[in-house]
Amino acid sequence: MMTTHEVCELLRVDRTTLWRWRRAGVGPVPVEVGPRALRYRRAEVEAYLREHQGSR
Repeated sequence: MMTTHEVCELLRVDRTTLWRWRRAGVGPVPVEVGPRALRYRRAEVEAYLREHQGSR
């Protein structure tokens, strides 16, 4: 599982961008691991990255 910070570094986006994507239903889907904690499955993040390489 990856933290928001780790996902942002890997995707090279700001935390705010990741938050906006999440609200719009875009990007890798987070998993709630606590009342205020989100994590991302590494395989999902890497799949998203592969699918969207070159689109930025």
